[in-house]
Amino acid sequence: MKRLISVFLALILSLSAALPALALDKAGDKASEMDLYTPDGEKAALTSFFGKPIVINFWATWCPWCVHEFPEFEKMYQEYGDRIQFMIVDLCDGSYETEEKAAAFIAENGYTFPVFIAKTDYAYYNFGYQGIPASVFIDSDGVIVSDHLGAFLDGEELRAALESILPAE
Repeated sequence: MKRLISVFLALILSLSAALPALALDKAGDKASEMDLYTPDGEKAALTSFFGKPIVINFWATWCPWCVHEFPEFEKMYQEYGDRIQFMIVDLCDGSYETEEKAAAFIAENGYTFPVFIAKTDYAYYNFGYQGIPASVFIDSDGVIVSDHLGAFLDGEELRAALESILPAE
């Protein structure tokens, strides 16, 4: 019985030590590191983009709402791309969603915003999402200002979120 109690206590202590690592990023937090890849296979760490406001949009080709909001993201990229780092992150699982499908979709539609590949679910789940599209708005210091689960149905709503991460002039 003592051995069982010792094992139980050891399990509880190890879980309590791991809890901070399981915390999800939320508004007001510094965004956690996220390893992404360019379509050319180069590693791109999220923190390497700190210093400029960032918008991350998680998507997949099979998601109709993701596809629906892309024209607005392209329009906003054309307008804000010199002041905000756009990170359009394809959630590749290697079977249902592949890098090849994503590249073909982007090319066929003529989108010019920067596309990144997430090869693990950690990038997405770190923000606590359970659906896509999902967007995260990060200021130039790397602090999460807000997020948005679901499609932007209105370009003005997306514009307001982008304006919220720009430094005051």
